[in-house]
Amino acid sequence: MLRRCGLVEQRREGTRWPCRLRVDRLTGLRTWIDDGPFRFAFDDLFTFRDGLIARVDSYVVPLPGA
Repeated sequence: MLRRCGLVEQRREGTRWPCRLRVDRLTGLRTWIDDGPFRFAFDDLFTFRDGLIARVDSYVVPLPGA
């Protein structure tokens, strides 16, 4: 999957297949995440997750001696 989207390059060296991460391509991904239409969805998802964690934490009773 990472090769298909151009984030990883792989070549053959004898019996080995070394990989290289294309860091220069990650800047485009970061821009897409930060400025794209899905940013608000991710923000809402993490806000919802944080609320669930807080609710679960409020029900946790510490064990004696812990």
